[in-house]
Amino acid sequence: MKIEKFDRDNLKMLRPEIQSVLDMIKDEYGISLSIGNISFSSNRFTTRLTATIPGASAEEQPDEDDQFADLSAKIDPWLQKESSRHVV
Repeated sequence: MKIEKFDRDNLKMLRPEIQSVLDMIKDEYGISLSIGNISFSSNRFTTRLTATIPGASAEEQPDEDDQFADLSAKIDPWLQKESSRHVV
């Protein structure tokens, strides 16, 4: 199937296929890989890729949400004005 534009339905179908490719990499290197929410417009999508080392303590993997909370508070009002972006 050729994708002509991105929409909620075809991204829901594409997500597990992307994750299956990440799982192959995960198995080869022994790391955990996962994608986050997908933001999209008709011709582009973006997602966050998180890679972790299984068994590593939480101290060794700081929570980025805590690190960037102040920045998020500053840019959230701007992001809410974006009307052409959607999240899956």
